[in-house]
Amino acid sequence: MKKQTVLILFMAMIMASACGNAKTETRVGETKSITAEDEISDGTKPNDVNEQDDIVEQNVSDDTEIGAVPDENALQQLYAKAQEYEYMAVGYYRDSDDPTAVWDGYVPFDEDYIQESTEYLKSSAHGISIRLYMVKANNATDANAECTRIYKEQLEEHGIDAEFYDAQSFDNDTLALGLCIYQNEKDEAVSTFLYSDVRGYGDIYMCAEIEFNEAEFDDTTPALVNEIDDVYGMTFSTMFQ
Repeated sequence: MKKQTVLILFMAMIMASACGNAKTETRVGETKSITAEDEISDGTKPNDVNEQDDIVEQNVSDDTEIGAVPDENALQQLYAKAQEYEYMAVGYYRDSDDPTAVWDGYVPFDEDYIQESTEYLKSSAHGISIRLYMVKANNATDANAECTRIYKEQLEEHGIDAEFYDAQSFDNDTLALGLCIYQNEKDEAVSTFLYSDVRGYGDIYMCAEIEFNEAEFDDTTPALVNEIDDVYGMTFSTMFQ
């Protein structure tokens, strides 16, 4: 898709969200933070993964002292296909500012998934990659600025120049969405949406780097995009179907 087309569709999606047409009431992982002392609270989705909740509690608490935290291997074992979706997975990652807190998140389901870090969750399939992590911020705009800084540094490490477009905020600046467009090392066009959404008591935000690489799309991609729409309360399907 040409850059100009992506920008036009992005602005249309932003306008739809501002008018309340996007499903921004969906807040993935909003209450699924736990500590070694606490049980997992119920998720915001009515059909959330209760069996996985039990596994998290067991891995965090069994045979460990209070304050112990799960490592990559423990989190790797928790990654599984989301029961309410066909192409999404549920995974877990730790809060870098509070390593005893573990958050859940929805990402594309990858049969060959490897937990790269305890401080973020990243998974890719069918031309779409999502990386999740937490940042502290006063509002979604500030959180998105930090997300943009982190993402820009990642691209610069690979010698990639990218164009970043200002994020737009919604819901009293508790949700923000920005856009980045670049050519990767294979000279493939990548469109990345930088998504920031409030969690906890309002001083911590989940940041999502949602990458769309059309060169890697396949027959399953449209169905996956629809599920991402549902999870993140956006309308990416209007752009990539």
